[in-house]
Amino acid sequence: MDRKNVEYALDLIRDIKGSYTFYDVHVHPFEVMDGAINYVRSSTCYGLYSSVAAEYVMPEISDLDLKKKEKLVGDYHDKKILNKMLQLNRRRIYAHNGPKVFCDQMKLSGVDKVVLLPVMAKDEYGDQQLRLLSDMFGGDDRFLLGYCVPNDISVNEISGKIKRVVNEYNVEVLKIHPSLQGINPSRTEGKDRIESILAAAKEESLKVIIHGGLSLDCKDAHAVAYGAVSNLQHIDWSITSETVVIAHAGSYGHSPAEVSRDVLPSLNRLLSHYENLVVDTSALEVDLLSLVFKNINTDRICFGSDTLYEKQWIEMLKMWCALQQSVINPEDSLIKVASSNPLKLFPGENKNDRKITDQVESNR
Repeated sequence: MDRKNVEYALDLIRDIKGSYTFYDVHVHPFEVMDGAINYVRSSTCYGLYSSVAAEYVMPEISDLDLKKKEKLVGDYHDKKILNKMLQLNRRRIYAHNGPKVFCDQMKLSGVDKVVLLPVMAKDEYGDQQLRLLSDMFGGDDRFLLGYCVPNDISVNEISGKIKRVVNEYNVEVLKIHPSLQGINPSRTEGKDRIESILAAAKEESLKVIIHGGLSLDCKDAHAVAYGAVSNLQHIDWSITSETVVIAHAGSYGHSPAEVSRDVLPSLNRLLSHYENLVVDTSALEVDLLSLVFKNINTDRICFGSDTLYEKQWIEMLKMWCALQQSVINPEDSLIKVASSNPLKLFPGENKNDRKITDQVESNR
């Protein structure tokens, strides 16, 4: 798809969007694989923070090969070289940060509000990420703040800790990343930890977003599949009545054959058993997204991008192309996935959107 057709498609998405508020429920404010980066506030550009002296360059729309597939980690023979390449690329992507960076992404994609999901590594402790998140984005209603419970907080301390950060930082979402945090849902201690977070989520009326699928570049080889749907099925998701989002539709790192044969049947069983479970679309290629839309009711799907690891406008465009390939009415499904469904997660965010969504749903 050349740039002209990309611009046409994005303009069409904005036309369909109209007055709806578009949400992205899966955005990473910080680099999660290699630890936190130190940022300095720009003295010349409001809302911009940088970790390097290099000038910030605004994102642009470009030609896009929707059939292009990135190599999986397993495709490389020299893992040391690969890991170094990935680390350098991640540092480059997160060299600049702040509302300016994310709003520039949002302008291109038509997104109005994003959920910011920090991830605490297995051995990362303290509230530094949350303080930085609050300093950068707090008080701006375009950004909903998430929190990830560090591993040094014991199961018995989780409830009190989450209550404190909700009161202090206005946290609205809890993030769980089993692989990067080293939480094995198939073992008693991992199950207890996740279910304690769910119990605290219920107490504080917080939504939960959990990584779904493999983590092929995880440093702990034993933890690669901790977020796989086959492991997530060990958890009692009914502990909370609040919505729980399984990120990447549980398909991250899986091949289309694996998704079709194993992931989607298991995922649908979970969705049918737990009414509070939904999935997001983040970081999946068009072929996988098409499988997801063909096999999962769009009422249970929300738009997520995995920005800044992915370009938000590309993820929006991939989702639109997948909807065109897989559902009868892609326009209505786009509104559901990017606006109506996420709004159900955060019903107090925009009362006007709530009324519009209710009216549209009643007319269908």
